[in-house]
Amino acid sequence: MKKLTFFLATIFPIAALAVTEQSKDTKQQADEPHIYLSIFDRTQMPSVDLHKKEISRSNKNEKVCWIATGHFRKKVNVTETFKAQAKSQMEFNEAPNGQITSSPNKKTHSITYTAKPLENGKYVTNCWEFGRWDPTGKYVLTVKIGKHEFEKQVFYVTE
Repeated sequence: MKKLTFFLATIFPIAALAVTEQSKDTKQQADEPHIYLSIFDRTQMPSVDLHKKEISRSNKNEKVCWIATGHFRKKVNVTETFKAQAKSQMEFNEAPNGQITSSPNKKTHSITYTAKPLENGKYVTNCWEFGRWDPTGKYVLTVKIGKHEFEKQVFYVTE
C-alpha cells in the first residue's frame, strides 16, 4: 500500500458532494464528524467515485480514498489503522512527519501523521493505492482524527 497525496485534489469535488449527501439526515448528525470511504477512478478529472468497496490491485487507475467531514483545526493529527488478513507492507514516504507502526505478524499497520484540512477545516482526506505485492482479501480501516475515532471502514482488494 502506498499513500497518495497528489490524488487528493482530484477527488475532492466529487467526494465532498458524496459526504454532504450522507449527512443531511438531521441537524445533530450534521454537527457530528462523518467519514466516507470509496474507490475512485483517476482517469478523469475530477476523479469519479465508483461507489464501491472493492479495488483491483491490477488496476492502477483505482484508489481507495476516505473523506472525513467535520469542523477541524488548521492542522490535525491523523492515525489510520489497517488490518489485513495476510502479512503486508506499508509505504508512507509522502509526509515527512509520518510514522508507521506494524504488528509483529505484519497484518496490522498504524500510520500517524499531521494533515491540513481542506475548505477551511471542513474536510480531511487521504488515498491509498494497492499493487501486486499487497495481499488480496478483506481490509478494515479505522481513522482517528484528533480525539475522534470514526467507525471502521471495510473494503476488499482483489486480483
